[in-house]
This record gives sequence, structure tokens and C-alpha cells, in this order.
Amino acid sequence: MKLIERTWIFVLIMLLPILTNAQEGGKSNCSENLRKAQNLYDNGIIQNIPILLEKCLNSYPKAQKTQAYRLLILSYLFDNKYYEADNYMQQLLKFDPLFILQDDEPIELKNLFNTYRTEPIYSLGVLAGGALNFIDVIKPFSTADLQNSAIKYKALPSFGVSAYFNSYLTDEIKFSLTINLLQNRYNINFPLLDYSETNLTESMMSLGLGMGFTYEFRLVKKTIIKPYINLGIEPNILLFSSITGERIYSDGSKPPFENQGLNTMNIRNHYNLAPYLSGGVKYRLGKAWLLFDLRYARNIFITNNWQTRYNNYDLLFKYFYVDSDFALQHFMFSVGLIQSFYNPTKKNETKILY
Repeated sequence: MKLIERTWIFVLIMLLPILTNAQEGGKSNCSENLRKAQNLYDNGIIQNIPILLEKCLNSYPKAQKTQAYRLLILSYLFDNKYYEADNYMQQLLKFDPLFILQDDEPIELKNLFNTYRTEPIYSLGVLAGGALNFIDVIKPFSTADLQNSAIKYKALPSFGVSAYFNSYLTDEIKFSLTINLLQNRYNINFPLLDYSETNLTESMMSLGLGMGFTYEFRLVKKTIIKPYINLGIEPNILLFSSITGERIYSDGSKPPFENQGLNTMNIRNHYNLAPYLSGGVKYRLGKAWLLFDLRYARNIFITNNWQTRYNNYDLLFKYFYVDSDFALQHFMFSVGLIQSFYNPTKKNETKILY
């Protein structure tokens, strides 16, 4: 038995270089076939191109395989074999859905390419960024004389994250769906008589479902940068809201008074609706896109609950603050990564996912 095993090992060792050279020789022959096929095409001799390339398709790396598919399609087109050309175009787009024609391609190849829908069927991604929230006072209220009241609202840096989905309706228009977690922070400052000043910082967190339509500007078919605009509406729900308060006595008659995390959910509307407009650019990274987005949104309904305006006694009696009727609006800049999924299919035909 040991003699037989040693014999097999010896045979394998002797055959290994031969097998390796044969494999390398096969790859070398296929690379040479691709060069020959390109020379034949350049000289207008197309009949022998399929013989050279079809047996080598599975052995090529990506760039060479794409080149081989292109030559096969062209050879069959110019030989009036449209079924074969169309079959290889379908295989090429399945293998490389990001294949883009050059400007100087033959018109026959362009016409065949344009019979296919090559945009993604849908995309998934995540976005994150910073926001600034502004107060739009609809009707002022105050514990002091309104004519002498000097309440100031200041936007504070906030953040937001989004999960992103879109589905292409046409090559330019897509339906977009986002799940948005948004923080809203702003500062309220006002004097109380001549010796006291109140600072309040409110922090809210809301969850929204954005639904809209996006239009992509197709300036150039092969561009890796695409500008877009997005218009939609977002119902949202308030998850929590709290205020950090501080009263300062400028005359030193009393020490500063602070209170951390006053719950203000009882004086806030928990549901709202916000139209939004956004725009930006996408930068292609293979099948993914790097997204830069600037968005503006404004709640339709007031943020405070007018029916419970006076129900937060800490704010009312410790800080002498009462809500005005106000609506939140925000600007948000986000950066995201979007992964696209492709299914190149004939236009106006039943789509079959693979």
C-alpha cells in the first residue's frame, strides 16, 4: 500500500507543472484570441470573431470579458444576426450592469443598448448629518406684557439619521421612502423684570416617515455625478421632549436656579405633518452612490398643544415661561451611502428578476 501511495504522489508531482502550464497556456491563448479578435474587427473581418471568443468568455477577468462581449455583439450586429447580438447584450448587462457606451460607439450598438432599461430597480442606504431648527412664532403668548416681552429663540446644532429606500418609476423619476430619526434643539432666552434672566434649552426627538418623488437630472448618460431634487411629505411622531432651565439673578440677590430635564411632553403635540424639499448630488462608487443632501422641512401644525399651554407648572411658576403658538422648521445637511440593485431588462417587456 505504501508503494502505491508513493507512486501516486510521484505521478502527481510530475504532472503538476504540466497541468499548471496548460492552465496558464489556456489563459495566454484566450488573451491572444482577444487581441486577434480586436485586430479582425479593426480590419472589418468579423466572421471569425465568435470562434475566437465564445470558448474563452468564462476565463476572462472583468475588463477583458466586457471587451469580449462588446466585440461579439458588434460582430453579430454587422453580420445581421440580431438574435445572437441581443442575446450577448443581455448577458453583458447581466454581467456588468454599469456598462456604459462611449460617445464614438457605432450607432447599431447604441440602438441595441437603448432597447434595455439599465437604471437600478431599487436602492437602499443610510444617511446621517447635522441640522439647525428654527422657531416660527404663529401667535405670541407670555407671562409678562407682550409689548415689553423680549423672548429670543436661537437655533442649536442638532442631528438626524435616516434609512433610505427608493424605487425607479422611470429612468429619471423614482419614488423615495425614508425613515427619519431627527433631534430638534433650540434655546429660549428672555429677561424677567430688571434683575432676572431665564435661559431654556429644549430638546426633542421625533420619528418620521418621508414619502416623496425624486427627479434625477441626466445631463450625460455616462456621468458619475447626478444632481437631483426631491419633494415629499413626512408624517412624524414626537418620541420625547424635555427642557433644561436656568434663572440668573443679575443683582446677586439670589443664587442661580437650575433644573435639568423637565418633561414637556404634556404641552407638546405628539403628531405632525411636514412637507419637505431636498436636493443634492450623487457620486458613483461602483454599484453604490455617495450622497450629499440638503433638506428643508416645516411642520404644518403647531408644535405646542394650546389646550395644555399652562399645564407645566415648573415652567410656569419657576421660570415664568408659557409657550407661544409656534411651528418647527429645519435645515439639514446629510451624507449617505446608497447601494443600488440592478435588473437590466428589455423595455416594455415583462421583467424577470435574477
